[in-house]
Amino acid sequence: MKPIITLRFLCILLLAVTVTMLPVRAAELTPRIMLLLSGDMEVHLQTMRGFKQRLDEYENITAVLDIRKLGEDGRDGDIDFNDSHPELVIAIGSRATRKLIEADVDIPALSVVTPKVTFNTLLNASESASRRHRTGKLAGIVLDQPPSRRLRLVKSLLFGPLRVGILWGPVSSQESAEYHAAAATTGLELNTAVVDDDANPVPAIEGLIKDNDALLAVYDSVALNPSTAKWLLYLAYQNRLPVIGFSMAYVDAGALAAVYSTPEQIGRQAAEVAHDYIVGNPASLPAQIYPKYFSLGLNKSVARSIGLSLPDEDWLLRQLIQAEEGEQAE
Repeated sequence: MKPIITLRFLCILLLAVTVTMLPVRAAELTPRIMLLLSGDMEVHLQTMRGFKQRLDEYENITAVLDIRKLGEDGRDGDIDFNDSHPELVIAIGSRATRKLIEADVDIPALSVVTPKVTFNTLLNASESASRRHRTGKLAGIVLDQPPSRRLRLVKSLLFGPLRVGILWGPVSSQESAEYHAAAATTGLELNTAVVDDDANPVPAIEGLIKDNDALLAVYDSVALNPSTAKWLLYLAYQNRLPVIGFSMAYVDAGALAAVYSTPEQIGRQAAEVAHDYIVGNPASLPAQIYPKYFSLGLNKSVARSIGLSLPDEDWLLRQLIQAEEGEQAE
C-alpha cells in the first residue's frame, strides 16, 4: 500500500504544479460608456459602428453601452449624463460635443468627428470645459488631418522646390503657425493670403494661383466655404494648378488629392483611446489628437487634364503611413 500512496501523492503534486503554471487571464472589466450621437446622419452612425467593432476586439473589457441621440429638429432636450453612471462619454459630432460641454458634467469625455476649430471654440467659451481639458478629463479626436500629413502628400505628388499657396480666413488663420512649422520640416515654402470677414476672396485666390506651384485648401467658413471652394477649383483648373483638398468630396469635385479619415477610422481610434483610459494606461485622456488612421483619394481625371502622372494609390498610401511611423519612432 505504501508505494500506491506515494504515487497518488506525486500525481496530486504534479497536478497542483501544472495548474499554478497555467496563464492567468486578467479580470474582465465591464465599464459603462455613453455614446452621445449628434443625430442619425450616416457619419455619426458609421463612427459608432467603428467604435463598437474595435471595442469588441478587446478581450479584457466588455463595455455596457448607453446610446443616446440628439433630436433632428434642433431641440435637443435634456440629457441626463448621470442616470446610467457612465465612466466615459463619447460625444460624436459637434452638436453632441456642444451639448456635453453645456451640461458641465464632471465625467471623463471624448469628443470625436468635430473640426478642430469648433472644438477649440467650444472649449474657449467654457471655463469649466477648459479646466477639464487641461486636467485630462475632456479630450478630442479632431476631424482635421495634421498639417505634416497634408504637406507630405504635396511633397509626394509634386517634385522639386515648391511654393504652396494657402488661403486663410478669420478662423483658419489660427492654424498658420502649425502649417509653417510643418512646411519647414518637409522643405516646402508656404505663400499665404488672409481674407477678412467682409472681403471678397476671389482676388486673393487669383493672386495665390499666380504665385504658387500648388494650392492647399484649408476649410474656413469665410475664406473657403462651399461657394468659394468651387471658385478656387475652377480658377486653379483653368490655370492647370493642382489643388490638394481636405476631403474625398473635394477630390470628387475637382481637387487633385486629399488625405482624410473615414468615420469608421475615427470611431476605431476612439475605441482605442477609450480602452487605454479605462484600463488605466494612460491615467488621463490625451488633450487633443489628430486622426491616427487615414485614407487617400486621388483624382486621375484631373491629373491627366493638368498633365501630371500619379503614382499607384495603394503604394502612395503605404509610403505616407510608413513615413509617419518612422517619424514617430525617432
